Amino acid sequence: MPDWREEIRRRVGPAGSARREAEAREELAEHLADRYRESLERGQSEPQAFAAALAELEPLRRRPATRERASSQRSSMLEQLWRDLHHGLRLMRRAPAFTAVAVATLALAIGANTAVFSLVNAVLLRPLPFPEPARLLVVTESVPALGFPVLPFGVPDYEDYARMQRSFESLALYQNARYDLSAGGEAERIAAARVSASLFHVLRVAPLLGRTFTEGEDRPGTEVVVISHGLWQRRFGGSPSALGATLLLDRVPRAVVGIMPAGFQFPLRGPRINGDPAEVWVPIAVTDAQRARRGGEYNYTAIGRLRPGVTPEAAAAEATSIAPRIQQTYPPQLLQFLNGSNLALLAFPLRDLVVGQTRAPLLLLMAAVALVLLVACANVANLLLARGTARQRELALRAALGADRGRLLRQSAAESLALALVGGALGLALAEALRRAALVAVPVELPLVEQAGLDTKVLLATLAVSLGSALVFGIAPGLVAARGELGTALRQDGRGGTSRALKRALRGFAAAQFAGALVLLTAAALLLRSFAALVATDPGFQPRRAIALSTFFPERGYPKRSDILAVDQRLLERLATVPGVETLGASTDLPFASSERRALIVDGGADRATAPPVTTQSWVLGDYFRAAGIPLRAGRLIGPQDAEGAAPVVVVSDSLARRFWPGQDPIGQRLRWVAGAPWLTVVGVVGDVKDGRIDEEANPHTYTPLLQEGPREIEGSLRSINVILRARGEPAAVLGAARREVVAVDPALAVANLRLLDEDVRAAVAPQRFQLTLVAAFAVLGLVLAAVGVYGILAHFVGEQTREIGVRMALGARAGDVLRGVVGEGLRLAAVGAAVGLAASFAVARLLRGMLFGVGVYDPAAFLAAPALLALVALVACGVPAWRASRVDPVVALRQD
Repeated sequence: MPDWREEIRRRVGPAGSARREAEAREELAEHLADRYRESLERGQSEPQAFAAALAELEPLRRRPATRERASSQRSSMLEQLWRDLHHGLRLMRRAPAFTAVAVATLALAIGANTAVFSLVNAVLLRPLPFPEPARLLVVTESVPALGFPVLPFGVPDYEDYARMQRSFESLALYQNARYDLSAGGEAERIAAARVSASLFHVLRVAPLLGRTFTEGEDRPGTEVVVISHGLWQRRFGGSPSALGATLLLDRVPRAVVGIMPAGFQFPLRGPRINGDPAEVWVPIAVTDAQRARRGGEYNYTAIGRLRPGVTPEAAAAEATSIAPRIQQTYPPQLLQFLNGSNLALLAFPLRDLVVGQTRAPLLLLMAAVALVLLVACANVANLLLARGTARQRELALRAALGADRGRLLRQSAAESLALALVGGALGLALAEALRRAALVAVPVELPLVEQAGLDTKVLLATLAVSLGSALVFGIAPGLVAARGELGTALRQDGRGGTSRALKRALRGFAAAQFAGALVLLTAAALLLRSFAALVATDPGFQPRRAIALSTFFPERGYPKRSDILAVDQRLLERLATVPGVETLGASTDLPFASSERRALIVDGGADRATAPPVTTQSWVLGDYFRAAGIPLRAGRLIGPQDAEGAAPVVVVSDSLARRFWPGQDPIGQRLRWVAGAPWLTVVGVVGDVKDGRIDEEANPHTYTPLLQEGPREIEGSLRSINVILRARGEPAAVLGAARREVVAVDPALAVANLRLLDEDVRAAVAPQRFQLTLVAAFAVLGLVLAAVGVYGILAHFVGEQTREIGVRMALGARAGDVLRGVVGEGLRLAAVGAAVGLAASFAVARLLRGMLFGVGVYDPAAFLAAPALLALVALVACGVPAWRASRVDPVVALRQD
């Protein structure tokens, strides 16, 4: 191999003593060696290869434009691209510290972007897991004047709509349910769905084994079931013999006729009503009594598949036109109750129902992680700019060899691309780890999240982010390099400093990093303040030391009202004997999970001339209010005296009492559900309880004694009971004993949701905690990157100004003066970035309006805390370079080359 360093010395001149110039010539020698090897690989002889390599030096005597055109003629575009990439990789190998910092920065940012995008892709972008999902629409009822903007369907209204509509080729009805599953061993309470036989046809999903339901199986008395793949594996070990086997659901034997494929999920998680994925599907079996009962049992969701060529807008318009025709069929009593309120029908895409309120938080996370990527790009751009100062001699030699400004820009882009691709590859591996961690912490309410993965779309997005980041952080250093005075740099002796243009670029990127970090910090501060307000919110009950469990009394074992009430009482009596139980009671629902909503009529109320108001209704048994920790505001609680045959009574919530009897004593007032029903006398007022989301206002609530309810309700929808036990000491000790007592009452009863009520409170704030955690993590990452960036810039400036600092100190400047000068430089960069970031934060805060609870959009504490933290971090980042500058030895500094 020829001695290329000697050839360069003879043709270009002596290398000199400067380290930077020596490195540049070393780079040129490697370039000639590569050119020599490439010629040999093409089959040229050694003399020919030597001459071809030396030809790279010959253009020193020619004009750059001529030399560049000659080089372009010798190399194809693809060869030139590969050569540039190879050159970029070689530069990365020669600067391991720089490469490690730049690649790590990009890997963190790209990995975070990829992980969040995988969630966004699964929830918002990926089609629903059904054939032609865009043709699937949900149809619901709506009575906005009654407080029901979205109302599940009643059976008679649905059948009328199905007969009148022309937009859908098929329609189906479904409803979430729960069943006690007995198939050997202890009974378990499982999620189920009661569905029309047409549901699987609407979804166009075939079973893995067996069949789905036939049209005739919609009738009552048909005892068949389709089971999920997971239940098939768990209960039958994946054996094909499960087809035809019998499952006891609520003690009713049902034959397994079909097994759904792995991954099939319906209903899809997300909606607050009928949004729990099922493990078994049973025919809906609508009865004649349900068909004749208008104005009740609004419990079902309708789904349809559009006919070819029909748009969702056309289907929605048709539904709107059908609603008045359905309302005309209402009996006079129901029309009188509506009191002029209009029924509406809504038709909208299934995705809108599933995604619901998760769209805005996910887009916020995507915006936050994209901002982190921009901060990271600014950081890497600063690294490249600072490194470009050290490479001025190398760039000068390349220009002397004939590279024009475009050529230098392409080489800079190639180096940026190499960094981005390596960072993207590592970021992809990091994204998988982040995705797995996110799935563990993700709230249950987030739909379709189980589909999150590194699919083709995510991989392409990662590639696009990598290429885009290379463009963002590579273009400015490339432009600065191309515009530099490279001829002057070639003649320098190694003491050249950073040009003014380069310094401006460095300062600009540093300020941009602080601006991005401040936006993230402000958003995190607002969300933190909101989360603190949410956690401090009184849910209306006392979860500490409280235990909840649920059970269900199936018709096969408890057919009559008396049977159900008897087992309710027996269950409470046995649970009261559990050691450590202070008090207990039961209700048909629990806080955060109320489902029964009823319109009411107030005796002499001011609302008589308007639509009737709506309340959440619960039936209670035993000492429920004390067990749940719901405070009594006035009057008395429901007690043993409120039994069957006694005067009907009701306990109302504080908000309901304030609304209907402001300034009056609510005790003794009366209300009822429908005209002609018995009046209920108010005997007590209790505190408001959050019966839905914790970040929503508590609904007006009514409580009536379960013992005063008639057979129709108890034998129908009131077979489930939720018991709350309040422990004297540590509640965990009560859990096992409580389960044993339920089994002692009836071994076939399944105990569901045995848990501490503290878990319900934690689950209620889980979505906000998840959102805050991610945004805060991104804010910290952005802040760290900004701090590292300003530290690197100041360290670079101090290194270049060592000689100048030595002169100043030799002339009498004190260390404190130098310290203040360097710190002041860093704080000025932070101030400029903070000014820009603060203006952007005001705009971002408006976008967060719908996600904040108990905090103003322009909360002063958040808008003061974020800049204060930024200033503190900036001060720390400036401290190390400033301290080093203040300790410069003037004698040593003056002796530097």
